[in-house]
Amino acid sequence: MKEDLRVSVIQMEARCGETECNLRRIAFFAAQARHRGAALACFPECALTGYSPKNAGALALPADGKECRYLEGLARLHAITLLVGMIERGRGKPYLTQMVFGPRGLIGRYRKTHLGAREREYFAPGDGTPVFHTPKADIGVELCWDAHFPGLSFALSRKGAEILFVPHAAPQRAGARETIWNRYLPARAYDNRVYLCACNLCGENGQGTQFGGGLLIAGPDGEIMAQRYSPTAGMLTATLSADRLNRYRADGDGEMESRFFPAFARVELYD
Repeated sequence: MKEDLRVSVIQMEARCGETECNLRRIAFFAAQARHRGAALACFPECALTGYSPKNAGALALPADGKECRYLEGLARLHAITLLVGMIERGRGKPYLTQMVFGPRGLIGRYRKTHLGAREREYFAPGDGTPVFHTPKADIGVELCWDAHFPGLSFALSRKGAEILFVPHAAPQRAGARETIWNRYLPARAYDNRVYLCACNLCGENGQGTQFGGGLLIAGPDGEIMAQRYSPTAGMLTATLSADRLNRYRADGDGEMESRFFPAFARVELYD
């Protein structure tokens, strides 16, 4: 990272079949994030469309449709990078996708690579693990279940990701969000020497599923910098230090507490 930057993670309600309402919520929080000085703002998985696997086909939207064009304009308007989740229309099954829009337009998209047990029937898995070059930092995306696979975080860090964004659509029945996240998300940040920013849907999807929310920002030493666990919509904003991150990527072995672990991995052994 070339300089310190502020990021925001948002939890919000996204109701299935109410795309216009969801867009208004996204626009509200995008403006709030920019007001707080954020250069990047991440919204939950399926924030645009709502999350309902059994209705995925009906909810799916094209990645070049009017909704995404609106989000692209929103990023330009606020001079901010927006990460927004949606169900993306595919040639066969749809994808669970996180779109990345920058101040100069579309940067790219990530399609969820690891599908949960209830998702495999309704969605197609993505095949790529891109790192997105935004104006302020190089970032990677993992969607919910993805983060349970340490190899994905490792691969993104090795490719140059400085921040991992982990948007969720985790229902309340999945358990206490704070307890679950604290078991593994800080470890993903520590092992790979990245900042990690997670968010989750909250409220109800309009079809009977409740989401409990959750926001977390962890540093490259595994420290939880900020967190919020509330059932209501809200936002968490923090400043990420460039020096704190870059010292791990400096050349040389250094002391254990300052090493960039992925650089020492014997990847030839892993297959």
